[in-house]
Amino acid sequence: MVDWAKLRAAVLTIGGAALFVFGCEEQKHPWGKRTRDSFGDGRFQIVRVARPPNMLLYDCELKQPVVEHVKSWATRSVYVFLVDDVGKFWKVDYRTGTVTLFEKADAAAAEDRRVFEKLVQ
Repeated sequence: MVDWAKLRAAVLTIGGAALFVFGCEEQKHPWGKRTRDSFGDGRFQIVRVARPPNMLLYDCELKQPVVEHVKSWATRSVYVFLVDDVGKFWKVDYRTGTVTLFEKADAAAAEDRRVFEKLVQ
């Protein structure tokens, strides 16, 4: 019975390690000390800046901010949904780098609109 317990423990350990290794995307752009969240390979990061104090979505590949004054965000599939301080709505595909801006949540598709509505509550 002891041999079965050891075998089962070994299989579970190897299986868990495989899921971790194959389930995680390689971080091409590592987290910084001001990073609050990172998406995909780390290209897009929510970063806290001190002056003026706020958060922004930063594109580490292009080395420039994408969305400034980020109020809230959520991820769904390969997308990051953001709302900024002035009430604009942003959808970013963090794999392709495509950024879509919506002046109002009503302009987005129904599925995206539901995500945006949860962010503004």
